This record gives sequence, structure tokens and C-alpha cells, in this order.
Amino acid sequence: MPIGTRNYVVDIETMSTEPNAVIMSIGIVQILWDNFAQRFCLSKMQVGHRGIFYLIANAPEQIASGRHVSPETMVWWAQQDPKAQEVVGKSMLCEFTSGIICASLRRVFTAPTGRLNISEPVTSTDAERRKRACVWGRGPNFDNAILNSYITQYADKQRMWSFRNDRCLRTADIKGVSHEFERPNELPHHALHDAYYEANRLCQVANDLKARGLDFLEI
Repeated sequence: MPIGTRNYVVDIETMSTEPNAVIMSIGIVQILWDNFAQRFCLSKMQVGHRGIFYLIANAPEQIASGRHVSPETMVWWAQQDPKAQEVVGKSMLCEFTSGIICASLRRVFTAPTGRLNISEPVTSTDAERRKRACVWGRGPNFDNAILNSYITQYADKQRMWSFRNDRCLRTADIKGVSHEFERPNELPHHALHDAYYEANRLCQVANDLKARGLDFLEI
């Protein structure tokens, strides 16, 4: 089977719902394919494990450069779980520039193949890997759109995935998958926890359809 697409589930926490919202944190989970088990899977949810990424973004720099903060959104944050609220303070104290964050994102989207127990051709380039990156967000106008706006602003207008490869989790959401098998989300409104939860649901859908002969992730 030829090396196919790379599938990443993205979740961001923001200070607004506008397309140019200040981003506080970014969680990304790569869907993996186990070539031995012939199933889609995830690594353990721990930063540093294969396909697990979590970044805190620099909120003051974004505010200074004109990205949007919504008072209503900040009131909403004040009503959330204290553990989830910690991202607000961390992003306000973040010392990494947005340029550094974008460089980290570039490495994420050019990471090694999402196929376990099988190697990727050594001729594969970063540009080819980005071309095969499919990015899944919760709705077409939020995660992907805001993250792309952020990247465009701070990475010299360089896209990190093709607009053709934007994917909506709501479209794939939970058709034919029993909720009794869902792994609970231990900390809602935390970017990595949310991304991992959504990636797990997407894996369930993908494995269910794969068993019926349909590989809609084109791994």
C-alpha cells in the first residue's frame, strides 16, 4: 500500500471566536496506522510520544499585533474548570515568540509518517509531507481557520497544509459509532485533551469504516 495522507486532529484554545482570535494553546494529535494490527490508533497522551504535540502561544505578542480578544469569551473562560483556566495565565507569561511557535508547527506537519512498523521512503521531502497533511478541526470556521490565520501572520504567509486538505470533524462525527466505547475527555477545554478526545472518536469511525472496506482517511 503506498504511503498516503497524514491525518492530524487540531484543537486550539482562544481569547475570541473571531478568525483572528488570540490563540492561547494548540493541541495536535496525529492519527497513526498500525501496519501489524491493521488498525488506526493513537500514541499514549503524553507530550513527546509519537504524534502528540502541545504548544502554549504568546498572548501578549498577539494582542500587541492586533489579534482579537473578546470580553464575552474571557467571561466564559472565568466560568470553566480551574485546571482549564490555567492556560490563560500561561499564555500571558509565555516567552516564546510566535515565530518560534510557527517553526515548531512546521516540524509537526513534516513529522515522520503516521504508519507504524513500516518506513517512509527516504526520498520524501518536507514539502511532500506538508502536501499530504490533512488537518481535522471541529467545524470549518474555527480551529483550522484561526490556526491558519495565525500561521499566515507569523510565518511569512506560508501555509503548512493545503486548503484542499482542511477536514471537518463534524462531518465525520460519530455516525455508526457506539458512544459506550468512547474514551471520556478528562479535561474539556484543554487543547491537548480535546484534540486527543476528538482523535480517538475519529479513530473509531475510521476503524469501523475500514472494516467495511472504506479507507476514508486514505492512509
